[in-house]
Amino acid sequence: MGLVKSLLVTLLLATIPWWDLLPRWFKHQELCELDGGYREYNTVAEGVDSYYHAQYVSEKGLKWRLRDYRYEFVESSRRDNGGQPFRYSLNENDELVVEKIEQPVSRYEWLYEYLGEELPYNFTGTRSAIRDKKTGEIMASLTNYSLKRPWGWYFSFPDKGKGCIDQKLSGTEYFFTKVIPSKMIVIKGE
Repeated sequence: MGLVKSLLVTLLLATIPWWDLLPRWFKHQELCELDGGYREYNTVAEGVDSYYHAQYVSEKGLKWRLRDYRYEFVESSRRDNGGQPFRYSLNENDELVVEKIEQPVSRYEWLYEYLGEELPYNFTGTRSAIRDKKTGEIMASLTNYSLKRPWGWYFSFPDKGKGCIDQKLSGTEYFFTKVIPSKMIVIKGE
């Protein structure tokens, strides 16, 4: 009888991480249906030369965006120098060229926002968007909600950490191939 009680207590304690599974799952579904996923309002059919990255981005990330999405240059402000804007491009040897500029000239900018602090049930969220700086119009946005999971969550929650979006295209691919593609991608018809 003592063994059965011990097993029941152990089983009961082992289920603690899953006690809020259903409320979390329903809240996740609600957030995703109300606000999650891609929203496309406008695109640039003719392609663009550049964009402004409003958030800090690493040099590795800049090289990847320039190489894979074929922009002539990307502009961004670095947080380690008080927000001074720089223009980044690749030279013929595929090396990153960094140029200090007075004012960004790119018409379109990538915005990023962390939504984690005000969300219930230990959710985390992000919203990124492409904005036309000339008109102020948000051209497209991507909002995603995920869970900060306890140790057992990977075995119990249906989305396995994907969040709200269908991962066929990442947010970066979506924005840079569908919303503001570079002129090189548009010309080659990719």
